[in-house]
Amino acid sequence: MTYKIGYFRFSAWFLGLTIGLPLLFMAIAYFSSFDLSSSASTVIPMMIASLQEGTHFARAEHRRPEGREAWGIAVRLTGVAMAITIVLTAILFLIQPELFAVLGFPGLVIILLVFALLFVVLGRLFLGLGARSHMKALEKQRAKSGPDA
Repeated sequence: MTYKIGYFRFSAWFLGLTIGLPLLFMAIAYFSSFDLSSSASTVIPMMIASLQEGTHFARAEHRRPEGREAWGIAVRLTGVAMAITIVLTAILFLIQPELFAVLGFPGLVIILLVFALLFVVLGRLFLGLGARSHMKALEKQRAKSGPDA
């Protein structure tokens, strides 16, 4: 069985969290005195979207992705995440061009390369965690239902 990556599902999770988390953090800061915004909010979308994709992998394949296969999926997911990140960054620079003037092109490239590296590593880690979590849940369910199931 060859697993088909859910690019639309991954993109929806990633984009929704990339836009939604900062909005949620701003709302919490506005209505309370807690400021939850941090640099972690830039990597949390990759973590959760990869976790979801790992769960779907385990559900479809009834196994965890193996080394090379998992890295391949993580690289493809990183490509999707980086494309979304670059589009959102371009939109941000159109809205506030002074940000680009502050960073400059070399600074922007370095930041995007760091994101790409982080996304590959986090994608691989959380893809595996999502699959492992789903497989453990299946094992517990089988143990509860008994050997006849």
